[in-house]
Amino acid sequence: MPAIYHILNGDALHVTFPPTLAEPRIIARECLIEGSLAGETMTDFWETRAAFIEAYFGENQASYHSKVVTEFQKIIELPKEATINLWFEDDLFCLVNCWFCLSLLKPSHTVYLVKPDPEQAWLGFGHMSPQALEKAYKKRIALTPTERAQLLSCWQAYRTNDFPQLKKLAANPNRCFPKLKAVCQAHLDRFPTADNLSRPLQILQDIITEQTDKSFRTVFPIFLKQAGIYGFGDLQVKKMYQQLRPEIEA
Repeated sequence: MPAIYHILNGDALHVTFPPTLAEPRIIARECLIEGSLAGETMTDFWETRAAFIEAYFGENQASYHSKVVTEFQKIIELPKEATINLWFEDDLFCLVNCWFCLSLLKPSHTVYLVKPDPEQAWLGFGHMSPQALEKAYKKRIALTPTERAQLLSCWQAYRTNDFPQLKKLAANPNRCFPKLKAVCQAHLDRFPTADNLSRPLQILQDIITEQTDKSFRTVFPIFLKQAGIYGFGDLQVKKMYQQLRPEIEA
């Protein structure tokens, strides 16, 4: 029988993962929606990412290689006939990480996607109990070759900043990611114009303007509700917050 593996989007899911699903787990510990994705080879790519993560998050490069690269290397080395369960959500953060993981898999792999409750907007797996996660697993979706090809093409367009191609690809419905078009458009809206802030910055600016208490602890949860499509974490939002209001104590 082919081996079964779970690829999880982050350590938080690993903590609450159902003990009944005993197959090996691989944890995707990256933030590929931020920073350069350059590199002619995988070695070059890892060096680019390690340098960015050190500058952005303050994590030293040796730690990146030991904690992050080793997990992705496990994906590269999976046996040819393995069955892979991808545990990823709909937001941009998760989607880009999912694309990358797909790019590391072999064509011979059987791939399933496990999704959170679609009725819970952008809350994702974080609010789900082990029992709820087990139910989600039972509803996993098998990716067809056509769906995989579309998502892999999205990764290439995203990585090379080919915005017209990404928009074109996202216009085609994808059964596994029904919000693909909206999420890709949210990415395109991250880039400011001569007259407008980026969409995330504009949302954050509007929240700050509207709130009497303009502290980060007040602004952050409101931003998550209004901009959940991005899947940003607190550090990413704090950097934007300090860009807009450097005079306010976060």
